[in-house]
Amino acid sequence: MNLRSRLGAVLGALTLGLIAILSTASPASAGVGNPGTSHRGNIGTVGFNYSYATQWLNPGNSWDFGNSHLVMQNDGNLVIYKKGTSTAKWASGTSGSGNWLKFQTDGNLVVYSSGNVAKWASGTNNKCKTGVNAFPVLALQDDSNFVVYCKYPPASLQPAYVAKWASNTAGI
Repeated sequence: MNLRSRLGAVLGALTLGLIAILSTASPASAGVGNPGTSHRGNIGTVGFNYSYATQWLNPGNSWDFGNSHLVMQNDGNLVIYKKGTSTAKWASGTSGSGNWLKFQTDGNLVVYSSGNVAKWASGTNNKCKTGVNAFPVLALQDDSNFVVYCKYPPASLQPAYVAKWASNTAGI
C-alpha cells in the first residue's frame, strides 16, 4: 500500500470516528481544539453538538443532526437533506467541482476541490478575532440548523455564542 493509500485510509478512519461522535448527543471529554471531538451546548431551548476547528468531511461521508443529514456527496456538492428523505434543504452548489469539506482554524467552513482550491466558503474567516479570546465552533443543532458560531469566554461582555453563518435550515 503506497503512502497516499495509507493516508487516505487513516483519514477515512478518523472521519468515521468524527461521524460517530457528532451523531451522538453525548459530549466528548477531550479538550479544546482536538480533532474528532464534540461538545454539548444550548442557546435558550435549542441544544446542539459543536466542534472546534480542524474538522473535515470527505466525499461520501456524512453527519446527522436534528432532523437533518449533512453529506459531502461524491459529486462534490455539500448538501443538507431532511433525514430519511431525498429532499435537499440546502446545498453549497459545488457539484462537479468540490471534493471535501474543512472547518479551518480561522473559522471558515470551506468546500475544496481535489486540488485544494476553495470552491465554496462560509465567509467566516477571522470573524472571531475581537481580542477577548473568542474562537470559532461548528454547531450541528437539534433544530436542524448548521451554524458557525464564535464562542466567547464567560467573562466577556458578549453572549456565549454569536452566529456568524447559518444554513437557515432550522425546523426542516
